[in-house]
Amino acid sequence: MTGDADVRALLDELDHPLTPQILRLRAALLAGAPELVEGVKWNSPNYRAGGTDRVTLHLRRRDRIQLILHRGVKVRTDPFAFADDTGLLEMVAPDRGVIVLDAETAATREAEVVDLVRRWFDASG
Repeated sequence: MTGDADVRALLDELDHPLTPQILRLRAALLAGAPELVEGVKWNSPNYRAGGTDRVTLHLRRRDRIQLILHRGVKVRTDPFAFADDTGLLEMVAPDRGVIVLDAETAATREAEVVDLVRRWFDASG
C-alpha cells in the first residue's frame, strides 16, 4: 500500500488517540477496494471511486472514527436504497450514511467495515 502522499503527510502529523486504528483502517480500505483514489478533503482522508467522492474519514472527535459514506458532493434525489446487515451504518440522509467506530469496534469489525464500504460503492453508482 502506498496511498496518496498528502494523506500520508496528514496522518504522519495526526495527533489522535486512535491513530493506530486509523492507519489500519486506511490500509484495509486501500487493500480491499483497489479502485479507490485517495486524497485529502476537509483536512481528512477522502476516497473517490469513478471520479466521485464516496468516503471521507471524519477525525475531529478524539474518541471515535467516523466514516462518512456519500454519493458525491452534491445531494442526490434519485431513488437509493442500501441494506446494511451489520448494524454499523446509520443513514443520516437519503444519500448519506455514517459509520462510527470506537477503538474496539475498529479493531474487531474492520473486515465488515471494508465490506460495507465496497457494497456502498457498488450500490451508489
